[in-house]
Amino acid sequence: MLEGGFGPDVIFPALISSRNRSAERRLAEVVVGTCPRRLLWVVIVSAVWLLATPARANLLLNSGFESGDLAQWTVYTTTNGTVGTPAVVLFDTGGQGVSRAAQFVVGQALPIGSLPRGGGIVQSFAMPAEDNLTISVDVASAGSAISGNVDGGVVRLLLDGFTVVTHDFGAIAMNAVERITLSVTLPVAAGPHQVGLEMVRRFVTNGATPRLYLDNFRAVTDAQLLDAPGGWQLIAGAIVGMAGVACLNRPRTGRRSLDRMLAGASKKGQTSG
Repeated sequence: MLEGGFGPDVIFPALISSRNRSAERRLAEVVVGTCPRRLLWVVIVSAVWLLATPARANLLLNSGFESGDLAQWTVYTTTNGTVGTPAVVLFDTGGQGVSRAAQFVVGQALPIGSLPRGGGIVQSFAMPAEDNLTISVDVASAGSAISGNVDGGVVRLLLDGFTVVTHDFGAIAMNAVERITLSVTLPVAAGPHQVGLEMVRRFVTNGATPRLYLDNFRAVTDAQLLDAPGGWQLIAGAIVGMAGVACLNRPRTGRRSLDRMLAGASKKGQTSG
């Protein structure tokens, strides 16, 4: 028996009779555990932990509108702008499946020229210390079932009232859905700050106006990314990967025993055949 209690007859029979002897030995050594048991358990437990532990760091509250409303957020309108009647609905905003999202219908309140008008939402938060901050949000523009529209909306990710990322959806077809993730990383001082998203269009709203959906707001510092389970997952994943490579390439103390067992099993197979 090799370490771990497995004999060669437990390994797949095809392994013994295969023409690729070096591949046989390599696979057999891994299967029967010539790598130390402790390292094997570390790899197994670490892999389970890496898959099971989600990252939860976020300076924003109700960031995915999980409360079912716009709690923690403040809605505003621009001059001569409207955002319709904001609501939290079920929608696939990020393309990863249906979840709760904030819905808006934005545009001019009165038809005055073609100036972009609408509104947005903001939330205040506190930076615990000076650090890099990554802010992001998933946004979708959905064309109506009535017709297409030449203006699917312009969205602006805001930090302290300043635009840091902009996206213009442009024209959108009937029943079409266009998606974007706005994201930026920049240095931010400690203290109070405000993040938000502004949405504007150049026309008044009607039944053919596209709907805008927001979901998955995040404001995360570099320190949080490191301290959060997801940050340590990346580090641990690298360590586990290197340990696995080292295990596969370390000198096999049981190689001679394995060679004898493989040879014996091969002769046994030839005799029985």
